[in-house]
Amino acid sequence: MATERPVGVTLVAAVQAANAVATGLEVVAGERAVPSDEGAVLVAAGVAIVVGGLLVSLGLWRLQRWAWTATMVWVGVVMALALSSYFHGNPSYVVMGLSVMQVFYLNQSEVQRVFAGGTEATG
Repeated sequence: MATERPVGVTLVAAVQAANAVATGLEVVAGERAVPSDEGAVLVAAGVAIVVGGLLVSLGLWRLQRWAWTATMVWVGVVMALALSSYFHGNPSYVVMGLSVMQVFYLNQSEVQRVFAGGTEATG
């Protein structure tokens, strides 16, 4: 039997997709702390971030347990980059806010229960 996807999980999946695109674009633009000034490296890192983030978003949409875990890792990495950028005078408050919202919602007990089985949602 398929598990019903909570509306909030749909929103977090959308936020994850937006977070991935925003972070990837910031990396490509050189606005994020990536240890390179080389354009090709920044573009490759930005594309990898967007693709990885969108895959995690899809996993959240499908209520896959690995996607919950990947989102927590994602937020840790993104927040580390955002804090580094903040201390270098180039803060990204939107990405930081989106990241905090993701962690807060995904750690609610009713959401934890939905992801506990790693089942696929309907719809």
